[in-house]
Amino acid sequence: MKRVLWALAAATTIIAIGGGAVEARTNLNGTYAFTSTRSCTTTNGPDFIPDGSGGFIINDGGFFRQIATDSGTTTYNSDGTGMTTNRSVTMNISAGSGVSIVSISQSSATFTYTIENDNQLVTNFDAGTFETIAGAGTGNIGTFSARPARQAQIGNGANTIVSGPAEDILDETLTFISGPSKGLVQHRVCTRSSISVKQ
Repeated sequence: MKRVLWALAAATTIIAIGGGAVEARTNLNGTYAFTSTRSCTTTNGPDFIPDGSGGFIINDGGFFRQIATDSGTTTYNSDGTGMTTNRSVTMNISAGSGVSIVSISQSSATFTYTIENDNQLVTNFDAGTFETIAGAGTGNIGTFSARPARQAQIGNGANTIVSGPAEDILDETLTFISGPSKGLVQHRVCTRSSISVKQ
């Protein structure tokens, strides 16, 4: 899967060279449909400890692993702001017997973005909200922390955007404010790959 995504990124980069950053800045206004894959290690205990090389060490407490498919829409405004709405199907791949392993949630967040001269898109996501609507944890509502800059490549006349795992692994915090897990704080480290197509 990673090879396919990076191949797509290389292809869209080649296509984008002819248009240049000016074209990308002009055309990256509108709504894109996206799909992405996400792999996370999650803990209900203390946050992970940075290991100094861009990775993380598990702190005290147990952990579990999740994989997810995310899909939704992202809208880019001409002033460098935007909003994304998302539906996630998440599977807990390390759950024991007798435990529900699948949950479906929806979320939204605002963001700011810049476009570099090589048509590289840099996005900074603000803190957002989520709600679990089916499966494990149904009824949970909460917030997730802001995410650091994420890089992607704009291609095909700004009709496609491809991103894959960069050097950084994202450390995120989820806070459950209502529902069956009210008061719970989770920490997770994740990698993501995605492709977006202009609608």
